[in-house]
Amino acid sequence: MAISGQERWDKAFSSDHANPEQIRAIYTLASELYWHLYGNRCFGNTVSENGWLSWLPRVYGNPRPRCVLELGSGNGDLLLALRLIDFADEYIGIDASSVAVQLAQQKAIDAGFSNVRFEVGDLNNLALAPTAYDMILAQMCIHHIANLEHLFTQVTRALTSNGLFAINDYVGPSRWQFTWTQLLLANALLRWLPKRLKVNHPEGNIKGQHKRPTIQGMLAMDASEAVRSGEIVDVFKHYFSVEQEIDYGGSVSILVLDNIISNFREEDPASVAWLKVVLWLDHLARRLRLVPRINLVLAGRPRN
Repeated sequence: MAISGQERWDKAFSSDHANPEQIRAIYTLASELYWHLYGNRCFGNTVSENGWLSWLPRVYGNPRPRCVLELGSGNGDLLLALRLIDFADEYIGIDASSVAVQLAQQKAIDAGFSNVRFEVGDLNNLALAPTAYDMILAQMCIHHIANLEHLFTQVTRALTSNGLFAINDYVGPSRWQFTWTQLLLANALLRWLPKRLKVNHPEGNIKGQHKRPTIQGMLAMDASEAVRSGEIVDVFKHYFSVEQEIDYGGSVSILVLDNIISNFREEDPASVAWLKVVLWLDHLARRLRLVPRINLVLAGRPRN
């Protein structure tokens, strides 16, 4: 039986997603080493900064936003990090998971942030107040949305005059139907990597060949996962005039590194050298347009 997106995320935020160490061990994009070696240069950051969290206030911090809304706010880390640097006057997060909302709200209370609040809401059926937000953000949640047109219509309605919508998301093949070239390159790298660098977390077995999942398997895992991810860019550009479009990699490397990224450590020069090989091939394949882009930041304003 397929589980709903809400059920999946309630379970996730009650287990591994409540533990930052677990997240860093599983997801390549949560690895500081990945950002230091590769991702940060896409945003023009220094190695001490991290992805779009540093890029947002540098590019869009002036004029100061009055009210910022985050869609799919999860455990609240993005909004709370923006509040920590006093990015805006007010912060609101909406997420489908009540567990995540409770976790995020408690973090805000513990930090003494009275101008940060979190609410439960289904992004597929969301109704937003008109002209209420100067900036709306979404981080790794839009690829779970089936009703993109409804959500983006609500965003255009909810933004103030000249308001900004910025998303950071997986925009690769829908339902993870990766191309044959992606799979060929990823599996070649997996064959070449030393065995000690292929130990899966948390299972402890050796990561083998990366296979394209079946649609049935995807639906059973989470019916919302990458439901229309391959359409996000085109739908975004229909509703918004794009100011920023940043591809920060992963088309090949994510397939290789997810669940084994924690085996690559700065204090282990040999593992870093192997990681650089993986990232180099990822960059080359995308530069030659052999593989689709899968991780993008898009920022734009509603079309008139």
